[in-house]
Amino acid sequence: MGGNILYTYSVECLVDRILSPCRRYTRFGIGPFESGHAMTVANNLRRGLLDGIPGWSVTAIRLKGARHEFSALSGVRESALEVLINLREGVLTGPPPLRENQKFTGMLTALGPGQITLGQIKFPEGITPVNPDHHVANLASTGKLDIIIQFEFTSKAKDPFVPTISSEDQSSFITVDPMAFPVKRVSYSIRMEPHPVTQAEVEYVFLEILTDNSIHPQRALVMASQYIIDLMWPIGGRRLRLGYKT
Repeated sequence: MGGNILYTYSVECLVDRILSPCRRYTRFGIGPFESGHAMTVANNLRRGLLDGIPGWSVTAIRLKGARHEFSALSGVRESALEVLINLREGVLTGPPPLRENQKFTGMLTALGPGQITLGQIKFPEGITPVNPDHHVANLASTGKLDIIIQFEFTSKAKDPFVPTISSEDQSSFITVDPMAFPVKRVSYSIRMEPHPVTQAEVEYVFLEILTDNSIHPQRALVMASQYIIDLMWPIGGRRLRLGYKT
C-alpha cells in the first residue's frame, strides 16, 4: 500500500471529561495509518505517556516535633506517618522549573482546633494544588502543626530518584518516594476502516488517557510524542558510531 495521503493523519479529541478533581478522562482518535503501523504508534505513545511525563511530587517533609515517621504528634489526631501519606497524595500543578533538579518548598503553621487541608499550605508562586480540599490533618484545641514540604519536578524516566536535600537538612527531613506522576492509565484500541479518498483499508488508533488533572491530556500527548522522538534521535540523527567487522 502506498501514497503519502495515508500519512496525512489527524489527532482528534473525541471525549474530554473531568471525573473528579484529580481524575480526567480523555479519548483521542488518531489516523489513518497504513496497515500494521497503528500498533507501532499506539505502543510507543502509551510507553511515552506512562514513563515520560514529569510532574510535581513531594519528595521530603519536615514535621516539627516528629523525630521519625512513626512519631506521635501532640494535639494532632493523625500520626506523623498518616500526615506524611496525606501530603504525599496531594496533587500539584504548575510550570516546569527553569533549572533541572531545582527544589521548592511549601510551608504551613496552623493552630487548632480545626481541619488542615492542602489548600492552606503556602506554595511558591505558580504552584497550586489541584485538590485544595484534600485532607492533611485534624487538630485539637491544643494542637499545632508546623510543616515544611520539599517538592520537585520529576518523572518515572528519571531513575533512580535521589532527593536533593542538603547535608544539614538530612537529619530533620523525612524523605518519601515521589508518586505524583500525572498519567495514571493509558489504553488503546485499533480499528480498520476504508480510507475516505482511496477506499483502501487503513487503521485508526483510539487512545484513552486518565490523568490526575495536573496536566491537560492534549499537552501530555504532545510531550509523550517528543519523548519518543528524543529517545530515537541518536539513531535517526545518525549520531551512533557503527562498528564493522573486517
